[in-house]
Amino acid sequence: MIQIIAAILVAIWFFESARKVGKNGISWAIIGILALILPSILWVIISRVTILPALMKTDIGPAGAIISGLAIGLVGVGLGLVVVFWIYKMNLKSNFHKDPPTVN
Repeated sequence: MIQIIAAILVAIWFFESARKVGKNGISWAIIGILALILPSILWVIISRVTILPALMKTDIGPAGAIISGLAIGLVGVGLGLVVVFWIYKMNLKSNFHKDPPTVN
C-alpha cells in the first residue's frame, strides 16, 4: 500500500517538474515510477532468498513475521526513494536554473 501511494506521489512530482522545465511529463512520470519500483522489487527478491529463510528457521511467531515483512517492504521503498531523488537531482532539478522555454 505504501509503495502504491509513493509511486503516485513520485509520478505527480516528476510529471509537474518535467513540465516546468519543458520536458515530456508523461515519460518522466514513468521514469519516476520505475525508479521507485525496480529497486523495491529487486530488494524483495534478494531478501526472500537470503533473509526470510533464515527468519523462518527461528521462532519469531506471527507478530515477528508481520513486522519483518513490513520492515523488508519499507527498506525496499526507501531504496527506491533514494534512486528517485538521485535521478531527480541529476536530471530535472539542474534544469530549474535555466531559462524556461517560451511558447510562441
